[in-house]
Amino acid sequence: NSIELFHQYNGKRPAFFTSHLFKKLLSNILYHFENCIVVGEPHHFQIIVYDAEHFNPYLTLNTSLPFLDNKEVRIKVNDLLPGTYRIKHYTLDKEHGALYQVWQSYNTQSGIDAESIEYINRVSYPKLQVSDQTVQHDFEYNLKLLTNAIHLIDVKRYIE
Repeated sequence: NSIELFHQYNGKRPAFFTSHLFKKLLSNILYHFENCIVVGEPHHFQIIVYDAEHFNPYLTLNTSLPFLDNKEVRIKVNDLLPGTYRIKHYTLDKEHGALYQVWQSYNTQSGIDAESIEYINRVSYPKLQVSDQTVQHDFEYNLKLLTNAIHLIDVKRYIE
């Protein structure tokens, strides 16, 4: 009846980071599609792209399933005000923010020591990329979407 936000030894699980990203969202919904939501205003908006496959990838057979393929996503927003925009791109997927894969890679026959646990808790966070992009008319952005991933792209126009 609840969601586990922390793993043993206070490691943050993906549900913790999902709720953290949710708190960052602006409230005004501008666009909603199957696996994409855009919220905010024309000068500051957020694009949320997600791939919600309801399965545990570690409990599947070693056969290739089409819904497990990485997806190349191209985002295009038309008719933006010309200017320079700050792009903050948060990625939460099995490589960034998921404890299980990192935990397994540091596990040995004798278990995991306290120093390794501290390190795992430090590195198990969503990825953040920050950049500037000059827009004349349209905003275009490409990303790789892994299974069960969430991407939050925060786009904010600099006031000139």
